[in-house]
Amino acid sequence: MKRKLPAVFIHMKDLLYQCLHCIKKNKSDCDILKKYHASLLAVLSLIVLCITSEVCFAQNKSPLIKVDVDLTRMSATMVYAEVFNMLIAPEYYEGKTVRMRGLFDVFEYERNGKQHRSFFCIVQDATACCAQGLEFSLAGNYAYPTDYPARYTMITVRGRFYQYEQDGLTYMLLVNCVIE
Repeated sequence: MKRKLPAVFIHMKDLLYQCLHCIKKNKSDCDILKKYHASLLAVLSLIVLCITSEVCFAQNKSPLIKVDVDLTRMSATMVYAEVFNMLIAPEYYEGKTVRMRGLFDVFEYERNGKQHRSFFCIVQDATACCAQGLEFSLAGNYAYPTDYPARYTMITVRGRFYQYEQDGLTYMLLVNCVIE
């Protein structure tokens, strides 16, 4: 799938074409090249950076999504270690955007006489003997099970890391998530 450039670069297209025409015709005295030489180099550098950077394009091809911690690019051992680190040093990850791939699971429980559900993305270590997971909450109004994948389906989820306290315990959660 071809990536689209952000709108700010599209307006530079005509200027770039004019300059490329001058270069193609070997016109070293071209006024456009003289006037905009530094600007063109900067714009071309930004285009190249944007096309190859996750700041402009996340893995799911959505524009302008910055991912701070991308677990989908790590080995199973590193993912397991990083998720473990999130659980023991959550203050470092607070507010960061995290993308992870793992098994979808649901935990249903009763508290204060009411039924509750928590949704998790579970990762395993390289030998699949140990597992860690992060709870996540989708952005928007979704109903379970209609709007969620089947249990134990492999998913990629992206959201902002957040901590909350409940009954004197601290929990970690990815909020405003999307399933990619």
